[in-house]
Amino acid sequence: MSKRSMCVLLLMIASAYEVAIAGTAPQIVKRIELRHQTGGIGPVTLYTPKHRGLFRLSTFMVTTVNNGNSGQLCDSFGFTDYVGEGTSTGPSVCLNTETKGNISEEITVVDSVAGKSITLTVTAIGDVTDAYYDVNIIVEEL
Repeated sequence: MSKRSMCVLLLMIASAYEVAIAGTAPQIVKRIELRHQTGGIGPVTLYTPKHRGLFRLSTFMVTTVNNGNSGQLCDSFGFTDYVGEGTSTGPSVCLNTETKGNISEEITVVDSVAGKSITLTVTAIGDVTDAYYDVNIIVEEL
């Protein structure tokens, strides 16, 4: 079984477990597609909650045009939880730009307060010149 298939299967099992325990399914509140990106980006606002809650951020990045160099693009999320401002989870997962078709997948859960944005930042490490990539993110309220 491929890594991608395993991740999808685990996500489906986790979602079914949440429905069984909580009685409700997570709600998708935002889908973001950032196409043909070069270099670092952000911070960009993904979602601003109207009330405090838990949010699952599912991220998939893929190198669409490689550059043959061993540069990396690393994502991180910013959010404000009940402890305070500026909490971030990363950078944690990095996309390699050396080969076309490289992927990076991540699932992160954050506890965010009302009125404060959940953001994405992608940081370039090394030589990412002439590399292109896509970022797909689903924000779900749990």
